[in-house]
Amino acid sequence: MWWGYESDRSLFVCRLKNILFRNNKRTVPLLQIKFKPTQVVVPKSIEAFNYLKKYLNERLPPIRCSILGQNLKVVDMIDFSKAILQFDTAARQGVIKVSRSKTSNAITPFPISFKQALLKAQQITPEEFKKYKSEYIDSLVNMQSKEYKIIPCLERLAHTTGDMSEYAFMFSLECGNGNIMIVHENVNPDRSTLIFEVKKDNYNQSIRSIYDFLQSAEINKRSNLRLRNVEMEEARVIRYRSINHDNFYQWNRIMRSCVLYDWAMNVY
Repeated sequence: MWWGYESDRSLFVCRLKNILFRNNKRTVPLLQIKFKPTQVVVPKSIEAFNYLKKYLNERLPPIRCSILGQNLKVVDMIDFSKAILQFDTAARQGVIKVSRSKTSNAITPFPISFKQALLKAQQITPEEFKKYKSEYIDSLVNMQSKEYKIIPCLERLAHTTGDMSEYAFMFSLECGNGNIMIVHENVNPDRSTLIFEVKKDNYNQSIRSIYDFLQSAEINKRSNLRLRNVEMEEARVIRYRSINHDNFYQWNRIMRSCVLYDWAMNVY
């Protein structure tokens, strides 16, 4: 329920999940046709809070509103900055799970820091890759540069209708032109392969930035990458693309062409 009566019939309550957050403002929504939406100036409000509404709704009391004609007046000026601070601290410590997928009952894995991933990379054995029984992963293991480690990671798949994470690996392949191709391979065979070409001198900065991006809460990352709508300047990425898993033979041909020659022949 969006609204409810307080014991005082002149007051209504509005849950945090029904508030629209904007930079330095929040908007109480329209209730049927009775009341006009109203904005309240909240200096610490940012649009990103809209992605945390479920979390806020569970931890903060509802906002009380009074009615004057067709207009609402917000009675409470709730300080939700403490809740946001608690969320940020917990997220940095890796103790908050992303929500469950609506199409799966499996609990998604915990996010791990890049430092933790590097430590795990030192301990990975060949058996770790074989258990997935994936031609794509096996091929990338064989193409992996001896100079770098295969880095385990998570890919966070955040959408407006759901949020889940899946296990993946980041491979580093040496290109014929001297650059490095960072390859992100999800263990889910239905996910396309993501590749990013970077300069060897920028490798450490690039792989860290790509790692953080793929584990971030940004909405529709894969779609935006496919549409070239992602700015990768911070990661020093020269170019990027995806290769579908339509069939292994075609995938292998395109992948090796990207590594050894150029991307001119490649199509999505």
